[in-house]
Order: sequence, then C-alpha cells, then structure tokens
Amino acid sequence: MSTAAPWQRRIIAIAAVYNIIWGSIVIAFPELLWNLVGAPVPEPVALWRGLGAIIGAFGLGFLIAATDPYRHWLLIAVAAVAKSAGTIGFFWAASQGDLPWSFGWLVLVDDFAWIIPFGLIVRDALVMGPVRPAAPAEPLASPSMASRN
Repeated sequence: MSTAAPWQRRIIAIAAVYNIIWGSIVIAFPELLWNLVGAPVPEPVALWRGLGAIIGAFGLGFLIAATDPYRHWLLIAVAAVAKSAGTIGFFWAASQGDLPWSFGWLVLVDDFAWIIPFGLIVRDALVMGPVRPAAPAEPLASPSMASRN
C-alpha cells in the first residue's frame, strides 16, 4: 500500500490522462498546434508525431505511477527533468527566434505546470523511501545447496 498522499496519486493520474490525450492529438493532428500559434509546421512531420508517441508513453507510465507514486518515483523524477528541460528549451528557442513566443502557453500547461508537483512527489518519496516488499526471513538456498557448504 502506498503511503503517498491522495493529492499525489491524483496529480499523477491527471498527468496520465493529459499526456495520453495530448500525445494522441499530436500524433493524429500534427499541424494543429502550429496552426493555432501561427507558426510553420516543422518538417518532417514524423518527428512531431514521434514526440506525440513519447508524450503518450509518459502517460501510460503515469497510469502505473499513479498506483504508487513513491514506488515509481524514478519515472516521476525523469518526467520532472523532461518538463524542466522543455521549459528551458522553449525559452532558449524563443529567444533565438526559433519558436514563436505564442508557443509559451503550451509550455505553461505541458511542462512548467508539472515541475513543482512532480518535484514535491519525488522529494517526499526520497524522504519516505520507496515501499518495497519485505525481505525473506530465510535464505533462498535449497537444502541440497546448503549441504554443499
């Protein structure tokens, strides 16, 4: 049983649903976001669709992590790093003129909004320690192996 707070499981479950939906939209309609922000669709479109697949895969991982955030803290930590990198990468690309600043609304909801909750969950998991099964009371050696010693 997870010792994670209910809000922690809920935020990861919300992240799961969000990432699965957003990843599916990116795969099915790769030009949608770019048209909304008035930017040219990146070529090749397959790269953008590939990013959608990665986003969706994170969503599936979050479904698992939501069952026990402390046990699956490493996935949440990787996601926090990815969200941080996405935010930093956006500011760099926009400052260089490679992305329009109007793209920032996506970064706000897709990356930046998750950094603090994910960071808090990882911090708590490391403080509490991930839940692990109890160690066996007896060694797993068979009687025949024990007689060889």
